Amino acid sequence: MLDAKTPADAPDVSVWINVAKDELVERPNETLRLKITNISGAVLPGNKLDGYFDLIIVDANVEPTSEDFEIIATEDEVFTFDSSMFKYESAFDKVEQGVVIMSLPEKGFLLSNGDTLTSSDLNKFIPINETTNIDLQFIAAKDEYGVSPAYTSFTFKMKDADNVVSEKPYTVTVKVNPVNDKPIAHDTVYTINENVAAGTAAAGKIRMEDVDDTQFTYAFDTNDPKYTIVNSIFAIDATTGAITVKNAGLDYEALNADTTMVIKVIVTDAASTSMPEGAGKLADTSDVTIKIVDVNEAPVVRDTAFTVNENVPAGTEVGTLEASDPDIRNPHFGTLSFTIDENSNSSTADDVPFTIDQDGRITVTADDALDFETKPTWVIHVTVTDGFIPQTVEVVINLNDLNEPPHIDDILDQYVVAAHSANGWPITSPTIK
Repeated sequence: MLDAKTPADAPDVSVWINVAKDELVERPNETLRLKITNISGAVLPGNKLDGYFDLIIVDANVEPTSEDFEIIATEDEVFTFDSSMFKYESAFDKVEQGVVIMSLPEKGFLLSNGDTLTSSDLNKFIPINETTNIDLQFIAAKDEYGVSPAYTSFTFKMKDADNVVSEKPYTVTVKVNPVNDKPIAHDTVYTINENVAAGTAAAGKIRMEDVDDTQFTYAFDTNDPKYTIVNSIFAIDATTGAITVKNAGLDYEALNADTTMVIKVIVTDAASTSMPEGAGKLADTSDVTIKIVDVNEAPVVRDTAFTVNENVPAGTEVGTLEASDPDIRNPHFGTLSFTIDENSNSSTADDVPFTIDQDGRITVTADDALDFETKPTWVIHVTVTDGFIPQTVEVVINLNDLNEPPHIDDILDQYVVAAHSANGWPITSPTIK
């Protein structure tokens, strides 16, 4: 709309034209013709005093506007924009054409037509029309989320059908709700020595992977075939996963085939990022191998007493010293050897007339070495070892006193007796033993 008037203080020859805003849309090449009459001081071609000139009217295209808005996406899920989210206003009801991406999010990704937008896509036009929705999506980086503060943002401008773009950019604030991710429990080996005290922890720890949680709960799987025997021997700490022996006396040899046990352990996360916190907990299973380590134990042998006749020949068996080793199943320290200490030191004065073989059998080493009348009891010391741990015991050998024929110690083979010796005259005094 044009408002033509002459200000009060304007000369008579001056005309002022003010442009007023209206709600009308001008037609292309619309003109305003101004007629001029009674020209003075100049004439038009042909000496005409009347004439006109045309004022071409061009419609002022006011840029479209929009609004900042916020979206809430979900971790690891694609969020699809709807065209209604991009509010559009036009002063002259110009048709909406689409949006122009002015900046990209610092985190996560914008996608259009299946492609991730990059810096080369700044000022990219994405159309919106009445029949098709806007082809624009957002996805956060894997396992990332953010609500307070918001995860990220990007900016856009609106574009109308006359290709006029809004003057200012508008901001889309992106919040990403977290989801609880399933934990990963790796298979693990625990080891523990036999014979440890009650409450001793096995060496080992279940290695966990979880993008959300650092706290977990642990439990033996009650449906596992090995649950009964494992649970009778071991306990698992619900908060740390530590496995401890319940009672003293963990015996490798007594367990036989169960010195290595495999049981499933169920590990449950805390769902700390869930809304509300703790909702929708997830679990994984670790195959836990518990190995009981065979520890070398001392041989078992006791003080023993034997009885043997005196005067027996060499090679006579006195008796067998009984000894055993709990580690008999382990060839590294389950084989026993025997030695008589008195015969093993550097002094031959301590030697005794006995020997012992590797089965613990004690025999006499010399003929007539055992004489009840001289020494009725022998006390010897035998050391039994598995090669690592020696055990020394006392062995008492008692001699049986046998009835032996008398022995006359006759000094001469013949004696001279004086003639006419009186009766009872002593000839000699032999010693009888």
